[in-house]
Amino acid sequence: NPNCFFAGEGSVLLDHDFGGGPVIWRGKGRELILGGQKSGDVWAVNATDGKVVWHHRLGKGSPLGGVHWGIATDGVRVFAPIADPNIPAPLNAAGLYAIDIASGKVAWSWKARPDCANGRQARVAICAGRFGLSAPPLVVDGAVIAGGLDGRLYVFDAKSGRLLATHDTATPFETVNKLKGNGGTIDAAGPFAGDGMLFVGSGYASFGQAGGNVLVAYRPRK
Repeated sequence: NPNCFFAGEGSVLLDHDFGGGPVIWRGKGRELILGGQKSGDVWAVNATDGKVVWHHRLGKGSPLGGVHWGIATDGVRVFAPIADPNIPAPLNAAGLYAIDIASGKVAWSWKARPDCANGRQARVAICAGRFGLSAPPLVVDGAVIAGGLDGRLYVFDAKSGRLLATHDTATPFETVNKLKGNGGTIDAAGPFAGDGMLFVGSGYASFGQAGGNVLVAYRPRK
């Protein structure tokens, strides 16, 4: 398999896919292309000649991430989610990383941790090994919103990285159309916003993850 990641460190057979589209950044008289790879690498390259401006290896990487589905930016920082499913500690780098685009320095980082307590093991069988961030994050109103493979939704202050809120979507829901609803893994399609509300699709059964069938809508507290 040409995408076999576990071929060994330094192998040309490592999975180095770019699972999400690049981001164009313009500032300080230059234009950069930003991208994240399943290998755990995040790059900034000059848009005119392709020369590397800065680079970080944030995670060990795997066929499912590393940086799996994409990155986001607030115009100052680029936010890279790391999935690293089932990679043992201390190599597991699952979490969210903010890099100052102009300087290339890591502005802040947040490490995800498994949570299988209080009945979550029964609801989310994958909770011990798949707790990283795979779906692309969302930047809105000074916050970064990211969903986890174990169904948890996180809200961070974009500037400081302070965790503002956590919501567990891997639970049963009473739905507006009265059908039985249950959340699970947040993957592939990230959270999105509109009309003053936040929307999250919860449930993604591919790759042995936690299935579900709900679209969860959040509104700000008054």
